[in-house]
Amino acid sequence: MAVANQVANKDLDKILARLAVYALLCCLLSVSAFAKVRNFANAKATLKQIYLDLGEGAWEDFYCQAPFIPKDNRLEILPSQKYTPRISSKKVQYIEWEHIMPAHRFGSELKCWQDNQSKNNKNLPKNAKSAKTSNSAKTAKTTQSSRKSCQKDALFRQMEGDLHNLVPAIDEINRDRRDFEYAIPPSELEFSQYGACRVYSNFAEAKFYPAEYSRGWIARTYLYMSKKYGIKLTDDEEYIMHLWDRQYPPSKREKAIREAIEHKQKWEETMQVLDEAKKLYRKSKNPRKKPYKNPRKLRNVFR
Repeated sequence: MAVANQVANKDLDKILARLAVYALLCCLLSVSAFAKVRNFANAKATLKQIYLDLGEGAWEDFYCQAPFIPKDNRLEILPSQKYTPRISSKKVQYIEWEHIMPAHRFGSELKCWQDNQSKNNKNLPKNAKSAKTSNSAKTAKTTQSSRKSCQKDALFRQMEGDLHNLVPAIDEINRDRRDFEYAIPPSELEFSQYGACRVYSNFAEAKFYPAEYSRGWIARTYLYMSKKYGIKLTDDEEYIMHLWDRQYPPSKREKAIREAIEHKQKWEETMQVLDEAKKLYRKSKNPRKKPYKNPRKLRNVFR
């Protein structure tokens, strides 16, 4: 009987040890596995489904409130008085997913981004380095290559694919806005670039003036990104975003979309945490041994 009890106790100890490893992995992953939750591609697919599930009341673009419909696996802008293309064209306008806080703003402090910029600067001819070009032109030229260079960076992928920082925007306005900073428009400005749409792209000063109905949403997104990822806002950004947050409280539409996003994002993060923990647990056949012998690989998992 004593021998049987000893065997049973040993088995129980093994089970408890394995459960302890599993619980520890869950705790560690809950802090850091967010970096593996999504990327920009599946974020766009997720957002598209969220908007379709919310119904036609949510089917309007962010900057002009122009209506769109799903068509041929894309979201097509319907002709309306709310938006007129800045450049006259018969081309159909579609929805693109716009980063409210642009990639250059949340990615430029990362090592992968800076390394790519240094590489690009070294490859420039000497006369090009000395040429006077605007900051916006330099930014626009390097943003795409820098984003590609940062695709292996877990934090960048998480920021790039954060659903709260993505909104449906008309592709022309998405292209025009580039990485321009949001600003308060001059009082005498005439909003005529895009017909009745109350936005303006100031190409000379690299600024973008959004309509009043989207300013509060923009402000809360900037404040959210700053708090979640430790992005330090400039004094001008701090002033404008806190001002707009107070002046323009959330609309019913913003609340509904943010609630759907929060539910989806938390659910996916939870599922990812569990999946990663299960994988690590299965690899740890002996609970007394480390899940990975390679410490560098372990750091990557818990990044």
